[in-house]
Amino acid sequence: MGRRQCTLDGKVAIVTGAARGQGEAEARLFVAEGAKVMLTDVSPEGGAVAEALGDLAAFSQQDVGSTADWERVVKATTQRFGRLDILVNNAAIYKMRSLLDTTDEEFDEITRINQRGPFLGMRAVAPAMRAAGGGSIINISSGAGLRGVRNVLAYATTKWAVRGMSKCAALELAGDRIRVNSIHPGVIETPMLNHNPAAFNEAMVRATPIGRIGQPEDIARMVLYLASDAAGQFHAEAKIGDAHVLFGNGYFCDPSMSAAIYIYVPDVDATFKRAVSLGAKAIREPADSTVRSDASIFSHRILLYGCA
Repeated sequence: MGRRQCTLDGKVAIVTGAARGQGEAEARLFVAEGAKVMLTDVSPEGGAVAEALGDLAAFSQQDVGSTADWERVVKATTQRFGRLDILVNNAAIYKMRSLLDTTDEEFDEITRINQRGPFLGMRAVAPAMRAAGGGSIINISSGAGLRGVRNVLAYATTKWAVRGMSKCAALELAGDRIRVNSIHPGVIETPMLNHNPAAFNEAMVRATPIGRIGQPEDIARMVLYLASDAAGQFHAEAKIGDAHVLFGNGYFCDPSMSAAIYIYVPDVDATFKRAVSLGAKAIREPADSTVRSDASIFSHRILLYGCA
């Protein structure tokens, strides 16, 4: 199926944290695919991005931890563009701190932006999406929201919470035809990586099957798919944004994992070899576009059905 299946023609989106990194990449791709986008960010730099995107974009400076700011942004979006169909909760902050080194203030700050922010956002947009006949909420979590990670306790805690909130909200909003999904990127080349020691980032890249750092555009394409009508069958799912999430550190052998799941990957050979090396029972095969409408994005799939 062609790329245009993921068109966003006629849809209106809010993308938080859109001044740079993944949020900027998502906003740019949305506009390229026909959406009208309200970019928000705590930094005024998002205004320059919106201006460069033309009449299909606008910018509103926002503190995602503020209820009043969410009410203002939703009102501004519907007044400017007439409706609201999509929310991408992308804004987040990151600090590399161990349990014993995390201060009360740091924990509260990270929780306020990374966990309270998506909660407030989902609550604020739901009435407008209901009025529009439905919508799609994409919450950007992290690979750290799927497994234990050392030295990022506060950050990882919030990303686990985003995953859980997504599943709960999906159940509550399904009757209004509002889909809620989470995405869990691995190591992506954004300013967040500057908080890590270089050796730490290099080790994470070495652990990925494809052996390279991910780009914001990689995640943006996945967000585009979930935002589009092509993903109408996806609800309350956690989409993996990097094969390292499943296979790094043997995570896939976590007993909480589903008994059998399909994962769709662009580089099936490297991912399959990594899975087998970690003891996976796996089958690889081409993606079947008659079964899955995202086959044009993820060319192959692997069936995982247990641990050795």
